[in-house]
Amino acid sequence: MKRIIERTEDGSATLFVPELDEHYHSVKGARTESQHIFINMGLKASAAPQPHVLEIGFGTGLNALLTLEAAEQDARPVHYTGIELYPLAWEEVDALGYSNNPLFKQLHTAPWEKATRNVERAIISLSLRLYEYRGNIDDVLRQRCHPPYVASCGLPCGASSGTSGGKTGDTEGNERETIKSNQL
Repeated sequence: MKRIIERTEDGSATLFVPELDEHYHSVKGARTESQHIFINMGLKASAAPQPHVLEIGFGTGLNALLTLEAAEQDARPVHYTGIELYPLAWEEVDALGYSNNPLFKQLHTAPWEKATRNVERAIISLSLRLYEYRGNIDDVLRQRCHPPYVASCGLPCGASSGTSGGKTGDTEGNERETIKSNQL
């Protein structure tokens, strides 16, 4: 699939896919959009001491980068799950010029789908635990929605891509607030 780098109004870059007539981020500002929606209205609005973030469509990893930066700044542990059907190569992401932080490269070069039951897939920093799965949301949920996974990422068993956030219980019966990307 052909992707073209375009500058957005805030000076940050995004990818454009001509055959889909689709941008990865807002043309008004890729970084501005991610900061406002994902961090200010999502992560910082959550009172959870260790939030669980689910991103459907990991894309360029800009949301994950900003989450990593916010988590480190606030010394707040975050469990981050990203699902992507078409992961981008690091070279393509690097060309966007988002960050020189070596942890950003790790977000993209860590192996996908290496999570096993009750084992954290990657600890990118002391503040961010990353789980990445390649596939569409329905397939990933069907394959990964079992009690150990639910406990680690907050997805309720039987969840589908159309579910909304709210309160869910984990395998220990603890209730936790979840934020779904379609609510932001």
